[in-house]
Amino acid sequence: MRTHTNWVDVSALEGRLDSRYDSATATASRARVRSYGATKRLGNLCKQLDCGPFGSALTEDEHDRAGDVVLVQPTDITSPLFTSAPGWRISRATQQAKSLKPYPASTLLFARVGIYPHTGVLPSHLAGSTISSKIIAAVVNEEKVDPYFLHSFLRSQLGQTILISMQKVTAQPTLGTSDLALLEVPYPDPVIQRAIGNKVRKAERLRETGERALRRAESTIDGLKGTFSRSKQRTSWLDSDGLQFARLDAEFYQPHFLAADAWIESHPTESLASLMLSGSYGVLPDSADYGPATCASFGPSTLGISTLRRRTPFEFHGPTPTRRAL
Repeated sequence: MRTHTNWVDVSALEGRLDSRYDSATATASRARVRSYGATKRLGNLCKQLDCGPFGSALTEDEHDRAGDVVLVQPTDITSPLFTSAPGWRISRATQQAKSLKPYPASTLLFARVGIYPHTGVLPSHLAGSTISSKIIAAVVNEEKVDPYFLHSFLRSQLGQTILISMQKVTAQPTLGTSDLALLEVPYPDPVIQRAIGNKVRKAERLRETGERALRRAESTIDGLKGTFSRSKQRTSWLDSDGLQFARLDAEFYQPHFLAADAWIESHPTESLASLMLSGSYGVLPDSADYGPATCASFGPSTLGISTLRRRTPFEFHGPTPTRRAL
């Protein structure tokens, strides 16, 4: 059996004496935070710091996928942004019956239990959500600190190292509210905090915009189902003016494809070349024709006219369906 010993300077000792908290990496990380400038204890920046209620386990019939209230779980904050699809919901009546406290937008969230001390921020559209017993909620005083700035720090490698050192390991690693209250965090000028926090807020808005655009596109495509029904007709007569794609094969000029092209052309469109910066055919294998394996790339200037003349619907407020991929 090997014994591992860490020597810690007396000046670095704080309120805990355990090998996890006082490891060389954790001690150096806390010293590095202090070297950046002003710091504050998290407890002094919060209006309240709550652990999810114990003894309030919900039965299966109390979960409601259509419920008005999100019950925040550690799985909701495993990614850099709060999940766009929370897994657990309950009704407002169940929340009140269980005396589960609602939390405002911008509440800082911590996974109380688990190997990785994930953190997150409750987004504005989920204000009023509540937390499970596996979550700690910190209602930040936004007049003192930007919660998204704190989130960015705590998700960083430095912040995660410090949080991991604060975990108490029994059956599984856990964080406590008393330890989090003593957590020392950087406290730069509010302008700097806001600039960093705005990066995360912008990422949230961009994701929401993208999801709305995707839902609109899916709705548009669903509305087109059955519009371009396949025909059993084997012979198609086509005016020469319709030969616009430099293709002369029967499959390309199937009636339902022509109907789809007519629908696309009745909407605002742009050429694919005008929307594209570059692309790739993927990795070509070794062959006598192409030589060694390579990744063939292309841009608008290298595409043939038959490809460029494929027209793609395009609207500035969001995507609309295309007939075929490039």
